[in-house]
Amino acid sequence: MKLCPISDSYLNVSGNCYDPDFINLTRIDDGRINFDSRVLFLSQTQKEKLNRDAVRNYKNAAFLVRRKNVYSLVADIDIDEYKNGRVKTHELVIPDTVQGMLANFNIYNTETQPVLLIHKEHLPLGEYAAKEENDGIYTVKDTVIYVYLGDRALRLLEMYNRQIGCLYVADGHHRLYSTSILRHKKTMLSCLADMDDVVIYPIHRILRNIDAAVFDAAKKMFQSRRMIADGRALKKGIVRITYGDETLYVRLSDIDGDEFWNNDVLRLNTQILTVAFRINDFSDLSFVSGNDFERGDYTLGRNDVLLEVCAPTLCEFVGFIDRDQVMPPKSTCFEPKFPSFLIMKKYR
Repeated sequence: MKLCPISDSYLNVSGNCYDPDFINLTRIDDGRINFDSRVLFLSQTQKEKLNRDAVRNYKNAAFLVRRKNVYSLVADIDIDEYKNGRVKTHELVIPDTVQGMLANFNIYNTETQPVLLIHKEHLPLGEYAAKEENDGIYTVKDTVIYVYLGDRALRLLEMYNRQIGCLYVADGHHRLYSTSILRHKKTMLSCLADMDDVVIYPIHRILRNIDAAVFDAAKKMFQSRRMIADGRALKKGIVRITYGDETLYVRLSDIDGDEFWNNDVLRLNTQILTVAFRINDFSDLSFVSGNDFERGDYTLGRNDVLLEVCAPTLCEFVGFIDRDQVMPPKSTCFEPKFPSFLIMKKYR
């Protein structure tokens, strides 16, 4: 595995914490955050607040991060590892998203959110952090960051380069693909985590403002094809569909001889969304991912249809990838993701 120190990294030492999906890119000029007039998705107040965040610059650094007694590594990975298949992907990328990212990579100059890569191998990171000399420790809330520079960073990464056979992309498919086709960007800011330290959550779908007649037509199709399940439990091969005060448990049809095509999200897309509800443009869907759904962190209107699925197990996830099979976008959500705007990498 070709892991390398981050040649020009920045640690946010302001004490502010941001959600993992907050922001992927920024500009750092003269050692300071610089959200300027080119940034259109933030208000002037937001830009001024973020620009005040203090950052500390490190050269040729790697970071061990402990969050709630779980360790991970933040470093750079050679994008050739993605191109040659040692960083294994499992989701299709969406062309429109890639085009937007390519444009943004040229507007900004600093990554603020590492892609999440997971591995099967168990590395003794707690022992390493306790025994090996570091170049500084920074703590923010429940996160402790161990800084390793120069030769110390190389020794830490050598442990990974020697022991890790391959990595699996848990989050960041579009960023990796976009980087792989850029000429000037040869590495990707990455967070590496033990597979046993992550949880796969499903990603549920919401259809907005569906007429009762459209729902009734879909229900009749399910009934005519004997897709309504006898039991009332959400499990593999079953989709729970809620509309108003009515709930259906719809059984997905198996396709013989190909385990990939029995992936629940693909069957949801092809057997329910496209056929029953006549939805062909999935960009109009709303998505509820991770434990947001468990916390009730979503809105469901009176005429909205909620479609719930089960997440694949880690064993199923690895099996899909090891067979070089690709899942639809928004098939999996891995937690915990690394915070945004905490460790940053200036790439230009």
